[in-house]
Amino acid sequence: MGDPSPSKLSTAEAVDALRSQGNSAHQAGDLTTAHDLFTQALALAPTSARLYANRCGVRQRLGQWDGALEDAERACVLDEGWSLAHVRKVTVLTGAGRHDEAVAVAPAAQARVANDTAVEAVLARAETALAEHRAVTADVVDFAVNKTIGAAAVSDGDYTGAQRNYLKTIEAMEAMAARLDKDKAAPIQ
Repeated sequence: MGDPSPSKLSTAEAVDALRSQGNSAHQAGDLTTAHDLFTQALALAPTSARLYANRCGVRQRLGQWDGALEDAERACVLDEGWSLAHVRKVTVLTGAGRHDEAVAVAPAAQARVANDTAVEAVLARAETALAEHRAVTADVVDFAVNKTIGAAAVSDGDYTGAQRNYLKTIEAMEAMAARLDKDKAAPIQ
């Protein structure tokens, strides 16, 4: 993929060529090239919500959550009514594990793009992820508390109490495993 020569193309043509090459690179899985091409296009067209959303998608796939969020937010500001920008923002927050924030901003996104099923689907995924995150967090707390109490019971010579709490620790581990990998979790023997 050759870079378009700015001397031979108008700015709009150069931006379109860079965007097209970026999309091709993204689809081919060449994320570094796609990122670079979208960044070059943004240098020429810094008010393009579409380019920010495209680079956001690349940054998501690269796990660059902070940069992806910056791009999604910029796209939302540049084109408030464009559903993809808002979907990207909620998706980035969910992917970054910031489920509370994703659920908090999703209704605002829905309000801006009424009756958009894509936003509704992303909101549902964010809400599900938040509920799962909260459940796993509760399991982690149960595990840590029972492990600590079990260790204290051993130190005090209360082996029956230690056994009881260590069994609760195992139950908490099984619950975590079941939540984290529903298809592969098996009870601990």
